[in-house]
Amino acid sequence: MIEREAHHASVAVVIPYYQRKTALLRRAVESVASQSELTATQVRVIVVDDGSPLPPAGDLAELRLPDHLTIEIVARANGGAGAARNTGIIHALALGCTHLAFLDSDDHWAPSHLSAALSALEDASFYFANSMHDEVPSFSYFKAMKDRRGDGLITGAEAFDLILDECVPHTSQVVYRLAAFADIRFDETMRRTGEDHLFWLTIASRGAALAYSSQIMGHRGSGISIYREALAWDSPTFIPRLLDAFRFRSLVAARFGLTAAQARVNSGHRQRAADEIAFALARRALHSPHTVAREVKQVLRVGPALWRAIAAAIPRLPLIRRRMVNA
Repeated sequence: MIEREAHHASVAVVIPYYQRKTALLRRAVESVASQSELTATQVRVIVVDDGSPLPPAGDLAELRLPDHLTIEIVARANGGAGAARNTGIIHALALGCTHLAFLDSDDHWAPSHLSAALSALEDASFYFANSMHDEVPSFSYFKAMKDRRGDGLITGAEAFDLILDECVPHTSQVVYRLAAFADIRFDETMRRTGEDHLFWLTIASRGAALAYSSQIMGHRGSGISIYREALAWDSPTFIPRLLDAFRFRSLVAARFGLTAAQARVNSGHRQRAADEIAFALARRALHSPHTVAREVKQVLRVGPALWRAIAAAIPRLPLIRRRMVNA
């Protein structure tokens, strides 16, 4: 049983900030300030300015905050969301915080998010909740979560298998005991996808039970999203995102002692990333051949494992296209 300390908690809320629209950060922080049943809990909001073109100070001016909440801005050179979150983690450790929550600067929380998280973390070390994503509950996207109701615990072994297959926790809905995972950091080499997925897998690999709530505890916003911007086929970051996805699956294979079944799941996802890279290169060759040389160089830098996976995908390009169209 984990020692009870919710009533003496000090929660760091790490907000990586890189935006071009005003008022998004203000709404996010106001949702933190509006958290219920936290008067005995110290809340430290750490806004990490990741070289944002729009400074955060304007959104934070004249905010009315409860006595138990403080805000500070930590500035750093642009390094991506993972690097900004790492800066926040280091700062939270220096402050002696007991718990850490993440919140993207364009997202916002339901009023009971933190109190529910602290309650759940009396019996677990890591918590995540459901949220609204484009007006759809995020759990509905995942086969492992769409039929779960209420609150619950997932054992460490089950959690690893679940997260290996699907990146279920949304970063803005994660809260965890900081001391339990004080050494874990986001991989800063993956800036478009995979860095959060690897973080959650690392936690699950340590056998920790994961608490979850199927209640809607937040809403995703519409500000800058490096991931969403890289989803469109014609986006210049479409192939770099897929390269990050391939690297992520390669890191998982190298870092964790996967069972045969887990290795099959992971290699399937890795081949899928290679399939989509092969499709994207073929499409670029047809529609924008002037970009192909640059993108081929990016692929070549990844190494022979990707080259072989792309070669295996070429005979299946019509099937891959149909799959992507229907996704």
